[in-house]
Amino acid sequence: MNKKKISAAGLAIALSIGTVSAAAATQGKRTVEGTHSGVSQLSSVLSGLVTAGTITQAQSDAITTALTSAKTARVNAVSAERTARLNLIATTLGMDVATLKTKLSTGVSLASLAGDKTSVLITALVNLESQQIDAAVAAGKLTAAQALEKKAGLVAEETKEVNAARHASMRGFSRSGPALMGQMGHSDHSSKGHGDRGNFLRSSR
Repeated sequence: MNKKKISAAGLAIALSIGTVSAAAATQGKRTVEGTHSGVSQLSSVLSGLVTAGTITQAQSDAITTALTSAKTARVNAVSAERTARLNLIATTLGMDVATLKTKLSTGVSLASLAGDKTSVLITALVNLESQQIDAAVAAGKLTAAQALEKKAGLVAEETKEVNAARHASMRGFSRSGPALMGQMGHSDHSSKGHGDRGNFLRSSR
């Protein structure tokens, strides 16, 4: 195997580890240890490649910088989408976000809060998800066919979520920071699947 092939393989391994680390960072408190482990593995791999002469220190630094930037962008995007979803729910139910979080922290379902607005809330959430799927298509993250497949199940999924009682482990929405981020979950509208739909505050990209 020549040096060019070795270099490509090494970079692929480094990028793979870095991507896993960046993705883990969006999962919140539950994966903090995994994130640190991923970062440590990435540093170790890159250091080994530099020592072996497979890549230069400048290339190693460039990889680290690129992955760090990607992780930051992902975290920011997830946070913005969660905020948009939470704001939509609060607005639809006619209450402020703080009140919504407090009520949800008791473990009640969205349907119990919505009452006769339940169908309106489901429609609003389906529309939001659809818009975000369309945005993923426009950004080249999904094909039109994949988007259609994802949209096909939105009504059923949103109906199930809105009517589901909050599990005890999903309570505590009045808090903020890493703990709350970990409880909120996220969804990845990518070619790999529809993502974690275990929480109504999931991200939608």
